[in-house]
Amino acid sequence: MNWVSLSCGLVKENKLKIMLINFRDGGFKLSFKEMIEFQLQIDSRILNSMLSELEKVFDKSTKRERSWFCCPDFDDQDLSQSWKESLDADLADDQLCLEKLFKNPKFRHGYVEVDEKNAESVLRGLSEVRMILRENSLKEISDAQLESGEISFRKKNSTLRLGYFCYLILAEIQERIIAFVE
Repeated sequence: MNWVSLSCGLVKENKLKIMLINFRDGGFKLSFKEMIEFQLQIDSRILNSMLSELEKVFDKSTKRERSWFCCPDFDDQDLSQSWKESLDADLADDQLCLEKLFKNPKFRHGYVEVDEKNAESVLRGLSEVRMILRENSLKEISDAQLESGEISFRKKNSTLRLGYFCYLILAEIQERIIAFVE
């Protein structure tokens, strides 16, 4: 177990999780499952208020039109259909993996647990949610302000503040997962 200092504070990391697998005869076998685990240092009340906003954004992502990912060869109907079906399946998998993260009871308390084999799907899902936050909740903020973090919230409404906080927390989660994967 390692302690790492991040912009949000100290984060506890764990890489290897031992899982007990139950067999029909009642015995247990040790199984090693690679998990990416860490804890965000954030008050659970703040995180819980953020989760309601994330739930709304996640719902938007599941209902979002996927037309911006066009097939490179429009003339070939079979290729276009296969492209769309494959993309839809990948996006559904990304959303399912992200939903597992958000629905995990530990997440409400700042614990992030991701199966290492699902890390890329979770990263893509987090990117999509951040893009939707950017397009909706954060449209008043310029890209330069968003990248630099130089935003005055005195004149901004609470929805914008909550959207920005969600955006930052999701970015922190992405950075931590990427650090594990690399």
